[in-house]
Amino acid sequence: MVGEGKNFFTLFFGGSIATFVPLFLAPVLSRIYHPIDYGIVAVFMALINILNAFFNSHYNHSILIQRKVTNTVNAILLSNSINLIVSIALFFLLVFFPKIISFVSGENIIFSKFIYLIPVVVFLNGFNSSMGSWYQKNANYKTISSLNIIYSLSSIGFQILYAVIAPHILNVHPDYRGLLGGYFFSTFLTTVISLLFYLKPYWKFKRLASFKRIKEILKIEKKFFLFHCLTT
Repeated sequence: MVGEGKNFFTLFFGGSIATFVPLFLAPVLSRIYHPIDYGIVAVFMALINILNAFFNSHYNHSILIQRKVTNTVNAILLSNSINLIVSIALFFLLVFFPKIISFVSGENIIFSKFIYLIPVVVFLNGFNSSMGSWYQKNANYKTISSLNIIYSLSSIGFQILYAVIAPHILNVHPDYRGLLGGYFFSTFLTTVISLLFYLKPYWKFKRLASFKRIKEILKIEKKFFLFHCLTT
């Protein structure tokens, strides 16, 4: 019970900081950035969430139910491999079928500038989901809490920093680029840090990686993908 209470407090503490710091600074940012900027970011984020729902295979959930270390390592490789393949396919889809960009962005020049970053963000979100399942399975609640705090503070920090330097160095008024930049920066930073946390145990277990075992998990755990398709 003591350990469970400590884990709960760890997650609660990290989640509270990650939530209340942006909430506390929201009135400040709302005076810096225009409502239109927030609208652009909201539409962009909605598009990202839709793509994550459709293109993420959700094999990351299979990581949690693996009983053997061998299966866990290969389930992580499977989840990230599918995520990488889908993200690359999405990128080439945007490159070779430019009409998709026109359909998504319409006449909005802003969206056309950031449209090629969407596959990257989709991959990073999928990777972070897999790592979150890995940390949860190994009860690394301090890591989960720390990553939540880093994501929140780095995002809000970038947005404030951009608002400070944009008028003086870039000679532009703070706009949607600061808000989107904060999201991109925090996502990339947490991915790098999460990867560093993951590589240390992975090098220890890399001999457990097996393409044959990955195919077996892909076949056995297909219910995650099928259930995801039915509920999306």
